[in-house]
Amino acid sequence: MTLLAVSPGADVLSLNLTGCAIAVYSSHAASRPLSSLIALSVESVDCSDGVRLDIRFSSGDLFSVSLLPEHYVGPEAFSAEFSDGTYVVV
Repeated sequence: MTLLAVSPGADVLSLNLTGCAIAVYSSHAASRPLSSLIALSVESVDCSDGVRLDIRFSSGDLFSVSLLPEHYVGPEAFSAEFSDGTYVVV
């Protein structure tokens, strides 16, 4: 997947990737501005620790989303909708 666009909003951050749209409703951090990661491919995705979702890009840069309920500004940490119809809510 490649990051195509980033759209910050008041209570949601939207990431559009090839084949997936992610809406973030929780505290998040990036190793550099997300807009500078546009056109980079995703190298790995990990949320195995149950504390955060980590998306690592081909440049080595990292985007993390907190999965802790106290960091939510919406009903969940994030949702992801894939082009095959799969929908994930965490």
